[in-house]
Parts: sequence; C-alpha cells; structure tokens
Amino acid sequence: MKLKFLILGFCLLTANFSLAQNYTLIASFESADTNFTTDPLSRIYTYSSGNMIRYSPAGKKEQVFSVYNRGALGYIDTTDPLKILLFYPDHGDVSILDAGFSENVSFTLPGLGLPMVQLICVSPREGYWVYDPAQRKLLKFNEQLVNVAESTLLDRVEPLKADPNILMDSGNWVLLHVPGYGIMIFDQYGTYFKTIRLADIVSFQVISGRILAFDGNVLRRIGINDGISEIMVMPKDVDVEGVRVVEGRLIIRSQNQISVYSYE
Repeated sequence: MKLKFLILGFCLLTANFSLAQNYTLIASFESADTNFTTDPLSRIYTYSSGNMIRYSPAGKKEQVFSVYNRGALGYIDTTDPLKILLFYPDHGDVSILDAGFSENVSFTLPGLGLPMVQLICVSPREGYWVYDPAQRKLLKFNEQLVNVAESTLLDRVEPLKADPNILMDSGNWVLLHVPGYGIMIFDQYGTYFKTIRLADIVSFQVISGRILAFDGNVLRRIGINDGISEIMVMPKDVDVEGVRVVEGRLIIRSQNQISVYSYE
C-alpha cells in the first residue's frame, strides 16, 4: 500500500496544505525508552541508557541487549539488521551486533584518532561513515577500519554555525543534518551534491530516493533528485514525539508508548 502525500505545487507554495490520512491503530505497547528506530524488516527497536529492545512489527518483545560498562547508549543504526551498530558517545565505543544480538566487532573511535567524533553510521556498501568535527569533514572507514574516503570540507560549502546532529547512509547517498541549515547530501565517494533546506528536524529516513523528515508536527517527503516536496499529516489527537515509516505502517512514539498504524 503506497503512502499518500500531497504534492506542493510551485505556484501554491504560500498556501497551507494538509492531507487527511485514514489511519487504523493495529498495535501499541508501553516503552519508557526515549529513542526508537526500525529496520528494513519492519521491526521496532527502542533504546536508552544501556538497553536496547527489539519488537516484532506487531509490537511483541523479541530480544533485549544490555551493557552498562560503556556509558550511555547514544545511538543505534539498524539499516542492516545483520549488522546492528551501537554507539556509546561517552568514550567513543562502537559495538557491532549480529541478528541474534551477539557482538561480532567492537572498536573505539579514539583508537582511530577520532576522539571528538559524535556521529557514526553503517554504510550499506561496507564499512562506516563518521563526521569528524576537528577536520570538519566526513570520513569513511572500511571493515578493516582503514580510511578509504573523505568528503569536501563542510566550510567550503557553507560556513556553518552549528555542529551536525544526524548522519546516515541511504545506500546511494550520505546525508548529514545541520541544525539551522539543512540536510547536506554527498555521494558514496564523499563528493558534495546538494543541500535540502530543512533547518530544524527531529529525525529523518530515506525511502526510494526520498527523504522523510519529521519536524515535530508533520512528516515531509522530499525527492533528493527532483526536490518535489510533499507533506503528511499525523493522526488526530496524538502527541507525536517521533515517527518512522515502514512498509504499510506508520510507527509513532508518544507519551511512553509506541503505536503502530496502518494507513490508506
């Protein structure tokens, strides 16, 4: 089932747009964790402190991973459910888990000469991307942790007044969000492509070459290549704190609860 969005025509950019969706609540469960994400198999992951929990698409708890000797768990990347990245920013620790939550790889970013790095993600084409604030650029490392690519200096594109806060690799593009500026897009070799001006967003994901960005109120879908922008209105009377879209499902976090909706 395809998600319906309203295309913002170039001649109507000053108007207010809303697109009513028909939502059906199909599952919900309580979660005290403040962060969540999904994987390509529509499974849901919540995490905070030293815990990560995986739920089925229907909201059934499947597995728990807990480590408390590395500091707070700051970020997880489930782009590849066979290679789940956990990042502990207090000490720059990185752990790679398999689908059964067994640790296959661990390393530290300070050990790679990157003591200031706070952003890392998995590359579907092997290895990892990081943003190094000391060098003001993206760096790519292969599975052997050898630096194999790097981006243009960010300040050569635009003098930035804030540090980036979200990094992801969609498979074709590497995306870096800078608060107050937008999402900077690079190719797989680190060459700068363009910036999409979404100054302040809570989260984003990429599906089929389009960015789905949540700003706290609506979900915007923007084509990376064509720039066409559309919006989706959230369910009524729901205090949305975070949102993800998976196949045929809209997953919302609100008030210590994760809710799964179907839509049409």
